[in-house]
Amino acid sequence: MEFHLLPLFHVPKNTLNIFINKKKMALSRPFAYNDTGSPISGTTQYDDLVVGNIEAPYGAGYGGVVWWGGPNEDLRYIIGNVRPGGQPVPSGVTETAYVGFWGTPLGNKTEAAFLNLANYVGSKNGQPPFANADDAVIWLNANGFYTSYSSVTPTVTPTNTPTPSVTPIIQILIDPIITENDEYISVGTDEYLMFVDPAPQPSPTPTNTETPTPTPSSIVNCETFTFSGYNATTTSNSVINDGTSGWDSSGYSLETFTGPVSVTFQTSANGNILMGGFSYNPTANLGDTYVDTSYGIYLYNSDNVEIYENGGQVAVLNVGTVVSSSDVWKVDYDGTSVKYYQNGTLLYTSTNAVTQPLHVFFPLFTPNEGAVNICVIGTLSPIPTPTPTVTETPTRTPTPTPTPSNTPYPPDTYFFYLPEGAIPLAPLNNGNLLFTTNSASEVGYNPNDAQEVVFNLTDKSGTSHPDYLDSLTYGATVTMTQGSNTAILSGDSLMWGSYVEGYISGNYLELVQPSPNPFVSGSPINLVLTVNYPSTPTPTPTNTATPTQTQTPTNTPTPSVTPEPVTGYSFNLVALPYNFPSSGNTIMNGAGGATSGTTDPNVLATGSRGIYWNSIDSNGVDRTDYFSGFTGQSINITMSQTGSTAIYSGDSQSLKTWTASTDTGFVFGAGIGVPPVGTPSGTANLIQSASTPWTLGLPVYISVVVNG
Repeated sequence: MEFHLLPLFHVPKNTLNIFINKKKMALSRPFAYNDTGSPISGTTQYDDLVVGNIEAPYGAGYGGVVWWGGPNEDLRYIIGNVRPGGQPVPSGVTETAYVGFWGTPLGNKTEAAFLNLANYVGSKNGQPPFANADDAVIWLNANGFYTSYSSVTPTVTPTNTPTPSVTPIIQILIDPIITENDEYISVGTDEYLMFVDPAPQPSPTPTNTETPTPTPSSIVNCETFTFSGYNATTTSNSVINDGTSGWDSSGYSLETFTGPVSVTFQTSANGNILMGGFSYNPTANLGDTYVDTSYGIYLYNSDNVEIYENGGQVAVLNVGTVVSSSDVWKVDYDGTSVKYYQNGTLLYTSTNAVTQPLHVFFPLFTPNEGAVNICVIGTLSPIPTPTPTVTETPTRTPTPTPTPSNTPYPPDTYFFYLPEGAIPLAPLNNGNLLFTTNSASEVGYNPNDAQEVVFNLTDKSGTSHPDYLDSLTYGATVTMTQGSNTAILSGDSLMWGSYVEGYISGNYLELVQPSPNPFVSGSPINLVLTVNYPSTPTPTPTNTATPTQTQTPTNTPTPSVTPEPVTGYSFNLVALPYNFPSSGNTIMNGAGGATSGTTDPNVLATGSRGIYWNSIDSNGVDRTDYFSGFTGQSINITMSQTGSTAIYSGDSQSLKTWTASTDTGFVFGAGIGVPPVGTPSGTANLIQSASTPWTLGLPVYISVVVNG
């Protein structure tokens, strides 16, 4: 059903707006979208939704916002909130509604109907069912929702009216501008859309108006600021990467903002990779612009978004669907804390203290893409002195930003480098990768057809791999995974080369494992090069079938009566960094495309899944002699953490040693290829499943015996 929203009239003091048609009277309250951070006198505010509760000239932009009449509250209970992305409107309507409502079935104003509606709204926001209506009202009000069913009333913002206790007088406005229907357009399960009349008409009794006040032409008045770009093109509300690859492009405000400030934006294209938010110093690290992010949302081609503060990752959030250019993102400092929103839904609230002033800041990664529809609301400060400029050797002003502990990408992450025109000898910048086909005459995406694979010795995380150069002497196997697709190629030393320092190239490699599908541009690739080092002699097993008793320590000083005593050497379980574990640690790799370790010990019989541990245990003792005595033999391995024990059997290739940089260690699993072996091998069988997943940060005890 459709009707044009009644304009809000200026009515006499101490009255309420009662909207009617010729058939029946309908109570409707004034609502507005107010994300300025400043309260409006005489209103009740639920986050960014503000509800008028005194007589005021709402139609004249009272409080500096645009007001809308809500649905008929006589006929149903309603729940309303703000819609920062805007609501669709009928043909001919020029305004955009930024508030919307759900309602109980027409004529059903019962507690049960309201509770059903509240549970529907709550479920859309990840909230479990409410026990009763009062609990629902408390949650709704605390999370930015208005409801006409309320036994718990939030505090009303103090008003400037000298006599707030006067009982309001109901004034009926005869024949308002309204169609014959008195409900809103239904756009979902009892969800209603609101919009304004395309040609509002004056009130039948506008005689008391002294000077007409123009109706605001937009919902939000965005702040005007000087938008500067580094390797980027800016307009008043957009910034686009000039074509630079990697985190070497950004846009930022020369002015700063003090007090409450918010920035909303959208991405210029699906799959665009960027960050958006604020920075204390946007020009401190021009070669790695993301490091200067003080408070920002990190978007990439995924259903995950990340929150970065002070140059480091603080949260990874699943938003349910792959982010797109239609999503509206918001970073809001309300004067107390920084909050992050997607389409008006709160994603994360920062726990870090804010030091102002702040610059608006957008680090950009994807060439020729960026952020659009940027809107900043806040208190603008003059351009600071000296004015930030882009120079060949920028002055690195000290900032309170700590040294970043994380990067936007885990180690071994690469992206396609797609050159324009002639194919270069090597991809530019760290973390880039290039396939060529047809005798290096064209760029390809299918690793199965690659006649040449070229990539940097430094990956996208900034981790350097100088050991890759050893492939020029020994040959190597390269494993590349993108999502569920994995390709493995191998070649001897004659097939590997280096054009210039910093790049490595594999030519006419043997395809060991084909990828089920071609790779795609814009999505990360996990690449690991394993040098085919000469085989080291396998320690000759001793005459005894098992290691000596002194080599199998136990954590229990006395024999346990439980059937599964905790035995073995301890290693702390970690998930990051996603690489060979450092001293005292162990990690289990995730499924293809994973960027962090798993906590499920029952998946090691699956191909290419394994548990890796360092030679040094959590007590700082080198256990190489113990574990190396079992490599090359059929074994049983027991791994336990707080009573959750997994036991596997494995063939002679299931337990191997690995070498990476300055660390060494061991790995058990199926289809694992690591230095010095290179080629995936080994089978494993799960004998006893762990009863629960393991916990990160707690020790895992590992012991091995020869099978049979």
